[in-house]
Amino acid sequence: MEKITVKPYTITKNKTFSNDDILAINKSQFEKVKKRNDKVEICFEDCTFHRLVIKNIEDIDFENISIMFVNCIIRDISIEEITTSNINIYFGNSIINGRIDNKRLTRVEINNCLLFDSIFLLNIDKVSISYTSANLRLRAWQKQYDVIGKDYKYFRENNQLYHISNSKEITYSQDDKIFNGPRFARVSLMINYSPTKDHYKTKIINPTLNSLSLEGTTGGEMEIESGIIDNWFMSGFSLEGGVNFFNIRASNIENDKKLQFDKCILDGFHFDNIDFNSYKELNFYRNKFGETSITSCSFPNNYDDFDKFYTIENIHNPDEKPDDYYNIRYNTFLQFKKAVEASGNIYESHKFQSVSKDALRKINEIGWWNRRILGLNSWSNDHGLSIAKPLVHILWVSITLYLFYLLSLGRLFNGNEIDWNLFGYYFKFLDITHWSNFLVAKSELNGFSMAIDFLNKVIVGFFIYQFIAAFRKYGKK
Repeated sequence: MEKITVKPYTITKNKTFSNDDILAINKSQFEKVKKRNDKVEICFEDCTFHRLVIKNIEDIDFENISIMFVNCIIRDISIEEITTSNINIYFGNSIINGRIDNKRLTRVEINNCLLFDSIFLLNIDKVSISYTSANLRLRAWQKQYDVIGKDYKYFRENNQLYHISNSKEITYSQDDKIFNGPRFARVSLMINYSPTKDHYKTKIINPTLNSLSLEGTTGGEMEIESGIIDNWFMSGFSLEGGVNFFNIRASNIENDKKLQFDKCILDGFHFDNIDFNSYKELNFYRNKFGETSITSCSFPNNYDDFDKFYTIENIHNPDEKPDDYYNIRYNTFLQFKKAVEASGNIYESHKFQSVSKDALRKINEIGWWNRRILGLNSWSNDHGLSIAKPLVHILWVSITLYLFYLLSLGRLFNGNEIDWNLFGYYFKFLDITHWSNFLVAKSELNGFSMAIDFLNKVIVGFFIYQFIAAFRKYGKK
């Protein structure tokens, strides 16, 4: 490997390093060098690297050593061997790729950068990734596109992954203007936590992400707020310090937007103003809700739209359902009901009560009669959710039976002129408390007419009860 030689406070500009190069940070470079607050210690500007290795094998007695790359192209960067504990690295308006793995680095900051493919940021105390319109240099990127033989469409269409693992502080932010209009970058975040590593806080503000993946468990806190996350995955995830998710939705861009939470401990999580309904497919599998808070969130309004909620191990294989699929589904919806009901959201809690009973209906262990009862309730009023269904059922059942009732009495299709009074008597027939001789004398009744009259009272009475039950759903405790 060829060695890159630099002097502190001297900018290296407009150079192309086409080989495997090593940037060694040594004690001798900083001997008799005084700290300057107005300049960066090591700076590269408008440079291109094929493969860059940054290495430090000795402790350096210097207040702070910053290494900055501005408007640079780095096809592959590797930072693993660092001994001193006062080095931080900054990338600005650059196109980068590679792996940075060292617990002695104090900070890695990335601003307005594009990725060839991915960058791994592992075991670093502080990681900061930002996209800001104030210092965005699109013209500088155009020069870089010419060098690498790619255009803006490549970065807009291909996923760029930031993989962050075991960092104490993580910050990702975008200002409100940065992704207005067509996205200039298709960014994804994958963050891993370990119970053996300290973690203080993760903060993600105004994100526009193709995907967000969260895995692992540790202490610390998390805030994610006011942004777009098209694909959202949490697996085996929990933070003891608590988590706040606020104002998150999927974008309007046409693609398959997925959300999956599996095997997570959601105790202490607060979901506020999350548009779950904006996702095309959602999967909740074996999560523990505990004291989960769900407020002002949007769920499907249509009963049938809850079919896009899955309870399977992997949302990418929707046909692979476990044997206890409906049992898991039933208990998952019950946990949702409890969480939204605790916030006072009776409207959404009724939805989850309804779909949980629909899942219960499909569990064979509850018995044939119980499944039939639940099926009848689902058909008649969506388990107390719909007032339209029983009203429609009342009308078509009563009208049909009234026509048969008139036919059994010879009052229909008898060759006589239409008796318009029969239209008025329909409303008396609809009254389930009516006397059997409301239309004709008892002597004129026959077995068929009395049977139809009785059947009408039973069936219409049932649907009236279902209508009242649905009508009173907001008054129930």
